[in-house]
Amino acid sequence: MVRIVLIGFALLAAALAGWLVRHYLSAQREQLAEMAAQHMPRPVSTTEVLVVAGPVGIAGVLSSGDLRWQAWPEQGLNDRYITRRSRPDALQTLAGAAARQPLFPGEPVTEEKLILNHEGGFLAAVLPQGGRALTLKVDEATGLAGLIVPGDRVDVIVTHEVPVKIDPASGASPEKQFVSETIVHELRVLAVDQDLKQEGKAAKLGKTVTLAVDLGQAEAIAVGRALGTLTLSLCSSFGGPVPDGRKRPYTAASDISGALRAAEAVVPMPMPAAAPAAYMVTVFHGLTAETVTLTR
Repeated sequence: MVRIVLIGFALLAAALAGWLVRHYLSAQREQLAEMAAQHMPRPVSTTEVLVVAGPVGIAGVLSSGDLRWQAWPEQGLNDRYITRRSRPDALQTLAGAAARQPLFPGEPVTEEKLILNHEGGFLAAVLPQGGRALTLKVDEATGLAGLIVPGDRVDVIVTHEVPVKIDPASGASPEKQFVSETIVHELRVLAVDQDLKQEGKAAKLGKTVTLAVDLGQAEAIAVGRALGTLTLSLCSSFGGPVPDGRKRPYTAASDISGALRAAEAVVPMPMPAAAPAAYMVTVFHGLTAETVTLTR
């Protein structure tokens, strides 16, 4: 009987101990859950802000690919930041603007950091220090049929007439021949007509092309324009300059025309000298007459 009572007390004590352990563990789990909830970061309210996608240097012209929307905490929002909520079309309206200062990836964009393409002085702002801008009138032939867009690089070729040397002893009158020569190389195209950014637009035949030049290049083009016809030659976007294997740095009309070379090979023959004129003179010796022939 005593043994049965002891076994009963033991079972009761074990049940009580299990209940106490279970209660303790439950209390610990609740305490840990409360501590975790206290340390868990609270959800932050954000809004989308316009930022720079990649690095942009001073006077760099932005495209829509250089800008993107990024979530930004509203607590750290500055009034000057451009938000998607206030300006949903900012990617399109700010494409073509130039940077007043260097911009870095992830940096919020403000209008104070940009020069808009409709503002005065925009073209002067995108020129490098000491740079110049020069505008040329072009047509379908000289302007590459509208295939030049801002950002391309072009050479400028002048075609004009030069005198041809002829042997003075031949008695022939002086002649002229057309030549073409490249006067400036790899100039950056700033604008076609008044478009400084050719993004999402079809190619068009512009009437003017504005080029970035230095002082010497501007003077060379001005002289070339007075000499003859100027033509633009589009440069490749890949690789460096190609070696020039020509014997001389220009192309003359006789280099491309076999008929002109044949005409230059014909040397005019000198005209034969005219025979001296003869004069008949009658000389009287008293009553005797004598006829004498005289020449010059």
